[in-house]
Amino acid sequence: MKNALVLFVFVLVNMFMYNSTHNPAVASEKIAMYTSGGTSSSETESEEGYGTIMLQVEGLRQDLGGAISAGIFTRDFFPQVGKASYEQYVTFDGTTRTIVFDFVPSGVYAAAVFQDVDMDGDLRTNFVGLPREPIGFSNDVRIRFGPPAFSDAAFNVVNGDTVRMRIILR
Repeated sequence: MKNALVLFVFVLVNMFMYNSTHNPAVASEKIAMYTSGGTSSSETESEEGYGTIMLQVEGLRQDLGGAISAGIFTRDFFPQVGKASYEQYVTFDGTTRTIVFDFVPSGVYAAAVFQDVDMDGDLRTNFVGLPREPIGFSNDVRIRFGPPAFSDAAFNVVNGDTVRMRIILR
């Protein structure tokens, strides 16, 4: 019981102190994995493990202020604000910021990042739906006549690997 409590505290500190994820479902999944001897339902299904995603966000505009909203998405919800599998909302100082997502289950994901100028948690758009706040996507996919396709922004997370992705806000 003592070991389970220590692992529980370790996972919570690692997830929240280091901003690895804010997804309660994933948090409970990780806690279950550590307290059950190392297997979780998603890990059992995929047998793939976890990786890390490092987003190097560039093109931040200090003159606009605000914060950075970064999300890691699965195909079904890309790029809907508030529907990311993993999200971080962080401050910045300068024109670049690195955001790290730890313990991401192996799989295919896409990233979307925007500078939330008014700090309301939502992406402001104009009357035709184009973003009014700086935004960028994985694989440097750009907005044309709507949001980019998941397949264009997709990347793989593999067990034990770190995916480094440069995101340029425009």
